[in-house]
Amino acid sequence: GTRTGGRIEYVKLFSIIAIFILLIACINFMNLSTARAARRIKEIGIKKAVGALRKQLVIQYLSESMLMTIISAALALLLVFLFLPGFNVLTGKQIHFQFDSTLIISIAAIILFTGLIAGSYPALYLSGFDPATVLKGKLNTSLGEVWARKGLVVFQFTLSVILIAAVVVVFKQIEYIQTKNLG
Repeated sequence: GTRTGGRIEYVKLFSIIAIFILLIACINFMNLSTARAARRIKEIGIKKAVGALRKQLVIQYLSESMLMTIISAALALLLVFLFLPGFNVLTGKQIHFQFDSTLIISIAAIILFTGLIAGSYPALYLSGFDPATVLKGKLNTSLGEVWARKGLVVFQFTLSVILIAAVVVVFKQIEYIQTKNLG
């Protein structure tokens, strides 16, 4: 009757929390990329004036996003390898990190998904500028673009508040269960 493994509910809960955190990071990257567009506006105008197609610019910005995601994933894996021995000592567990085909495919899928999601809005937004107005320095932002960016910020903060509230509720519930006198 003794449990030999962990509880799958915890794995599912932490997976959902990780997905929320990843989604918040993607939205934050989108907002930062579009805000940074003001510095790259002349570059976009010149490329379009020279003859670059919108498709080429979308591919360029998605490639930049993918490269950023790959570098971030490599840094994250390096940090896991560096801190795993200390974590094992701290928790008294022996967690091993082994690469197998399932893990590699999962990491590649997460990198691809994150790079495409985080880079899609900036790529489509930046590649849609009109070269003549951009080179004149007259960047017109439509009401829809402003609402889209504000909507992303509101959605990001809403997810953050929900995540924080959920963590507090779960913490209080676990604390209650651990300290309740069962008689």
